[in-house]
Amino acid sequence: MADDSSYVARATVIDILLRHGVEVSCDNGGPGGTEMVILVKGEKLDSRKLPVEVSRPVLRYLARLFDIPIHHFYNPHMAPMKPSERIQ
Repeated sequence: MADDSSYVARATVIDILLRHGVEVSCDNGGPGGTEMVILVKGEKLDSRKLPVEVSRPVLRYLARLFDIPIHHFYNPHMAPMKPSERIQ
């Protein structure tokens, strides 16, 4: 059976989503609390709480929904560069 105890920091998850063209809107203190995010890519939309440590099942869901290779969450250096980044 797969190990579902692997977690990734919320900041890393958001960074990877942004690198794959997902728009991320955070709710800072609204009714959903500070962990609530709205995710949009094309016609795909999701709204959920992202805790400080995001679990593997949530990462799998986000990877499938937004067509992101799951290993990018665990190896961020493999994700595409942001448009604002330059190779040095």
